[in-house]
Amino acid sequence: MGGIDDWLQRLSWIALISLPFLVVLGGYVALRRFRPFEQDLGDALQEAQTSRLVEILRLIEDQGIREARATVLIDVRRQEQRGENWWEGDDRLHRAAEHLCSSYDYVGGVVNFDASGRVGQFFLETWGEDIIRVHDVLARYLDFCRKSGAAAYDEFSWLAQEAKLIHRSPPPAEPEHPIRTVIRHLQS
Repeated sequence: MGGIDDWLQRLSWIALISLPFLVVLGGYVALRRFRPFEQDLGDALQEAQTSRLVEILRLIEDQGIREARATVLIDVRRQEQRGENWWEGDDRLHRAAEHLCSSYDYVGGVVNFDASGRVGQFFLETWGEDIIRVHDVLARYLDFCRKSGAAAYDEFSWLAQEAKLIHRSPPPAEPEHPIRTVIRHLQS
């Protein structure tokens, strides 16, 4: 019996020594099998980010939003410079401001929810100055809405704050035409 016990003891030692190697080998094989899954997951996340960005761009470039933005930046700005409470006397201006604020509030919520931050970063780098400009024009209206208990548009304000972090200098009162920008750079 002593011979069999020695062999069994040697086999148990060999098993104990080889067990960590087998576990490592099994883990390596499992990781190799999960690598395509990881790539598929990365592709799916990239596609989700792209679809989120496309959704935001469709909203921002919607005809109604573009008209509301033009109304706010032209007509409301003119009323704001006079210090008038334009939202009380003109339904068209009030609807345009409300439409634009709720749209930017929605975009702010989507950007704030984006875990990667890539969609928000791209959006804010590209349209940040416009958001800052609109938020500045509608500052008194936003204060009025918050005081009256109506929609607070907190995500819109958050979006404007994030845009200000990216665009450190405030946007010009009147944006410079792209051709003038090129000419100015060529002259300097």
